[in-house]
Amino acid sequence: MKRILRAICFVVVGGLMGCTPEDPNSLAPDEVFVKYFGGEGIDKAADFVVNLQGAEVENYVIFGSSDSYLLTEQTGNTEWVLLFADKSGNLIPNGIKRFPTADFLPLLPYFSSTGKVTCTPVRIKKTVNGGYLLVGSITYRSIYENEIESSFQQSAMLIVRVDASGNYDSVSDVRVFGSEYKTVEIESSGLYDTLSLSQKGADIVEIADGYFAVGSTENVPLRNAQAQDLSDFFLVKLDVDLNSVWTKSEGTAADDFGVAVVSIQNGSQVVIAGQTRGNNRSVLNAAIATIPLQGTSPVNIEFTQSGTTDANEQVVRMLKLSDTDIFLAGNRLSLTLQNLKPFLMRITSGRIQLSTQIDVPDGVEVADFYRTLGGRFVYAATTAETDEGGANGSQLLLMRTDDFGGDTNNFGEADYLGYRYGGSGNDKANAIVQLPDGKFVMLTTIEIDNNPQTVIGLIKTNKNGVLGK
Repeated sequence: MKRILRAICFVVVGGLMGCTPEDPNSLAPDEVFVKYFGGEGIDKAADFVVNLQGAEVENYVIFGSSDSYLLTEQTGNTEWVLLFADKSGNLIPNGIKRFPTADFLPLLPYFSSTGKVTCTPVRIKKTVNGGYLLVGSITYRSIYENEIESSFQQSAMLIVRVDASGNYDSVSDVRVFGSEYKTVEIESSGLYDTLSLSQKGADIVEIADGYFAVGSTENVPLRNAQAQDLSDFFLVKLDVDLNSVWTKSEGTAADDFGVAVVSIQNGSQVVIAGQTRGNNRSVLNAAIATIPLQGTSPVNIEFTQSGTTDANEQVVRMLKLSDTDIFLAGNRLSLTLQNLKPFLMRITSGRIQLSTQIDVPDGVEVADFYRTLGGRFVYAATTAETDEGGANGSQLLLMRTDDFGGDTNNFGEADYLGYRYGGSGNDKANAIVQLPDGKFVMLTTIEIDNNPQTVIGLIKTNKNGVLGK
């Protein structure tokens, strides 16, 4: 199997490095490429946007994180970064945009100056005015009730709106939600403990009168492990100025996790997706709900679950083809066989109508999926399989399945679109897009030869998913 070309890296001012393949003549410029971006620390990819001019690529906007030494100026924190690359995958001048943690710390309640601050990127979405919405979380140490000697780790949903060049105002374009405390009774005992409420952002979408974000709330007992420790969907409706219209924690009597959101009905409704334990606390089911957005207060929310009884399901992405035809992709861990398999579900008129487990070798984990020009589905995945070259870490995998509306008898049988890509470290797929000319671009996180160092990888293949002409 073909393996990713190892790179020779050159430091550039600003902290990230642009890397070129060892044999640049082996790849046709603009046709196929492998590009690495990173410093001397941990640089990770999350999501990206491909901007087009007609049918041609204008640039790539990559959302990720970095704790590289030069980038964070010895703070030791992990920051968000936006990378702007041209159609050939090369960083454009001034194409690295930092999001210093110092811009966000004044917004964090109970913030403690001790400990590391970590900003985790999750999704980037392009807005109608050509800017971008970024969502994820910020994790830090907090102090409750002036207990200076006792600090607790908390997370908050972090949303930043940037213009087309990645610029933002640290006041008007930044919002933080979460990081609260509440007192709860411990199992009707008359004893009480304090719960730390942490929120984590997962996805965001533009709606008719603003924006809508989804994530999860995690309730963590600070002192007594018997206090209820559960997660819920965390929902936020924002107006056009990013002011909060309403927020809501929604879930069942067990754990619930918000993952994805799409808008329907011209932005007057959203469909949210994630996973829930529901009334069966032994398994996690994929779950969806449709939410009308009129008014200034949240409505009651009814979830539809997949009904799987013998596996834990984890949703990774949601793809809207039309208001009434939406797809979910994720991964399913069997409780009996203890094997990991990808799944795909079709949502029609607000209900999960079809579900299939994709027949691939154990250990294949889907990160993203895309509807191809030919009406099939292609997936960016990670596999633990080794190849004949001796790679012993996880590798990148492009695979595809038939359309749900086509030959459903063979739908669960995935075929590999191209080759597995990877080196001797653990490599992880993050996102995938098919270009108008049929070629594929995959965003990845690459581990350098089993070292702690990771870099952001951008891979463009031909129409067959191969690094060849």
